[in-house]
Amino acid sequence: MSPDAIEFCRLFGAFEYAMKRGGFAESGAAGSIAKANWTSFEEALGEGLFAAVAAMQPVNLMILRPPGRLTLQQQGPPQWDYPAEQVATTKRLMRAVRDARNNLFHGEKHGTERDLALLRAGTAVLHKAQEHTASEAVFARFNQFLSESLAAQDQ
Repeated sequence: MSPDAIEFCRLFGAFEYAMKRGGFAESGAAGSIAKANWTSFEEALGEGLFAAVAAMQPVNLMILRPPGRLTLQQQGPPQWDYPAEQVATTKRLMRAVRDARNNLFHGEKHGTERDLALLRAGTAVLHKAQEHTASEAVFARFNQFLSESLAAQDQ
């Protein structure tokens, strides 16, 4: 696995851990599996995150040509479906980051330069999201768990 993929995985995993522990978990019945609630996280982030990353060079590809999704067809094998429009909101940007993660984790991407560039873009978005949340009270617990997770990974 490339260093870019490893860094992306490390940061993405820390984000999901921190979201579940730090106030951004999906609600459910006792005993159900804890899941990160990306919708509430994206709403709390607001559009300031998109404005902060829109001009960043590594994120440009993710905005202009976001990752595709493998979709089922009426007949034949699944095919790639790419978004027709550019990313223009924080919500859609974070969806693109998750699509890059899903494509990597589920073995649908194989290390082309575009694949690696999308992972670098996703890493840049997650770093900027971490920076963006650092001073906001609603993210205090999230940031505590994110810092702890990243520190534990560094040991």
